[in-house]
Amino acid sequence: MKVLRFHTGRGGRYHNAGHVLFRDFGPLDTLHFTDFFEDETHGYIEEDGTPLDYEHNEDGTGYINVDGEYNRDDWVLETDLSPAQCRALARIGNPDNNYYHSGEARRIIVEYYPEYIEWDECWNTII
Repeated sequence: MKVLRFHTGRGGRYHNAGHVLFRDFGPLDTLHFTDFFEDETHGYIEEDGTPLDYEHNEDGTGYINVDGEYNRDDWVLETDLSPAQCRALARIGNPDNNYYHSGEARRIIVEYYPEYIEWDECWNTII
């Protein structure tokens, strides 16, 4: 079972907070971060030493929440996606998309979240 990484920040048409984007595949502990570090005393911290809100589960899922609204990363099992995460994955899984992970994204949507296939009209080309 794959772990997917999503980022919540500003985006969309009006750059509103809460915009969800798919980032990549891989559990929380195998990815390298440039904006924050792991500290034995406080867990994850920013460069200035400020502790972050985070959860790190044994199965590679969890989150790192920098400010609660504009900068949060979530690692989720492919079977546990929220509606916003399904829409983000459906956008890159669109058959007209040449994104590197579009084939795997398409597989997850078709297998676990078929109701999101019709969310994007271009999906009709693979049904």
